[in-house]
Amino acid sequence: MTRAAGRPLDESVGKAILDAAWRLLLSVGYSRMSIARVADEAQVGRPAIYRRYGDKAELVAAVIADKTARVPPIDTGSARGDLIAHLEFARKRFAMALAGTLLVEQSKHPELMREYGFNFIMIQAC
Repeated sequence: MTRAAGRPLDESVGKAILDAAWRLLLSVGYSRMSIARVADEAQVGRPAIYRRYGDKAELVAAVIADKTARVPPIDTGSARGDLIAHLEFARKRFAMALAGTLLVEQSKHPELMREYGFNFIMIQAC
């Protein structure tokens, strides 16, 4: 989403929104998560969320991208070693609840699965 020029957005509010959305995704799932619930959980107003994201799907895609960006790259020196390391990482740290909730929403929100599909192994549950 492209934002108009103006006062910069507060990064701490942005982090609070992403963290709250992540917690809600894991605890209640995509369908029961709402912008209003995220705002309450993050202790911000709904306009703070809508200044950053057009809708819930865009917010969730941002959460997935944020979690992916926090994971350090895996480079064992071999493709096989990298694949094994990614799978082991996923086994230990991957949020299976997120996988389930996004699979359920796949037909209504294919954009989530596209984002999730690229990043699914690298998402760290924190």
